[in-house]
Amino acid sequence: MKKYLLALACFGLLSCDQIQKIDKQMDADSTDIANEISDLTTGTLQALDKLSEEGKSELIFVARGSESGWVAEYYNDKFKLVTDYGKDSLIIKNISKHFDLKDGYSFSYKNTEAGKEVRLNVKIEDKACVDEATAEKKSKTVTITYNDKVYKGCGEEVK
Repeated sequence: MKKYLLALACFGLLSCDQIQKIDKQMDADSTDIANEISDLTTGTLQALDKLSEEGKSELIFVARGSESGWVAEYYNDKFKLVTDYGKDSLIIKNISKHFDLKDGYSFSYKNTEAGKEVRLNVKIEDKACVDEATAEKKSKTVTITYNDKVYKGCGEEVK
């Protein structure tokens, strides 16, 4: 019983004084109150779990290239690009959740951020590719043009 009260205190639903008062009022047969508190705790935990699930990004596709050290990740809600061995990066939020690679995929992005124009073109072709750094075979050929610099590499869907 005390663990349920402690859990409620952790969630800020009951103060320590309230817990002590309830604990003093309870006798060995106070299962109704214990069950109500347990249900409240369970409901709160389920609500928190649901909120955390809704906010999660799902990684769909990863591409990388060895010259000049870049990686791109396409999520259900955003696109991340890190170039030049981590010297530059770009995150585009709220992109389309529809990502179909059957016949290839491409998208463009243009925006002004912090007074600087950002231009991005991503082309994913349904053509096998061999990663230069690892010699691993990947299912897609990827070409990214980021601010007039071209990055070529390989990628595949995350399963």
